[in-house]
Amino acid sequence: MQGIGELNDRQAADAHQLAEKYEQGIRKELKGCSSTLKRIASLPCVRVFAFDDEMLELANQLAFTDTAQKPFDHAILAGVLVAASRLWD
Repeated sequence: MQGIGELNDRQAADAHQLAEKYEQGIRKELKGCSSTLKRIASLPCVRVFAFDDEMLELANQLAFTDTAQKPFDHAILAGVLVAASRLWD
C-alpha cells in the first residue's frame, strides 16, 4: 500500500532517471566552463584583473552594509568600485 506523498516503483525509477539526466547535463556544462571563461576573457570589452587587498578591504566593509545580500556580490562591487577609482586617479 502506497502512503500519501510516497512514490511507487515506476515513479521512483522515473525520478532517478530524470535526476541522472540533469546531473549529466551539469557535468557537460562544467566541462565546457573553462573554454567559455577563456572565450569571455579574450573579448576586447572584458578586462580580467586580480582581486587585491584594497578590493578585499572594501568587500569586507560592504558586508556590514545593506548594499548587497551575498559575499560574491560584495566582491564584484568592490572590484568594480576600486578599479573605477583607480581610473579616476
